[in-house]
Amino acid sequence: MEDNDASEESRKEVFHQQLLRGELKISEKRGRSKVWTVFGRLVDANGDEISGMVACRTCQKLYKSSAHGTSNLVKHKCYVNSRGDLKKIDIDSERKRKITKAVTEWSVENCRPFSIVQDNGLRKVLNIFLEIGMHYG
Repeated sequence: MEDNDASEESRKEVFHQQLLRGELKISEKRGRSKVWTVFGRLVDANGDEISGMVACRTCQKLYKSSAHGTSNLVKHKCYVNSRGDLKKIDIDSERKRKITKAVTEWSVENCRPFSIVQDNGLRKVLNIFLEIGMHYG
């Protein structure tokens, strides 16, 4: 079993390097699942599909393709972030107060409705900021 895992990782690395060099592309996969808005199949220069592999269009991470569905893909960070989902965390009362004050001032100064905090576009922007903060500290 370990040999198969090592072989699979080696295969993924070869395909990843080819993808980075532009020898492979990520196709526009059409399917019923919403994950295909983020993922696609790998294809070579002739448009022939590389069987058993899919890739994220955002970060180019490769995943083994499964005929059984897309459950292994829906947990990928780029897909989760594309849906605008934010993880719930506990925030201390001082930070809540600062956030409330800042949003209130922003709304009043720029004639924005308070409901703007529920806007999906704003959530996507904030998600990007959170990712940058997590990455760079």
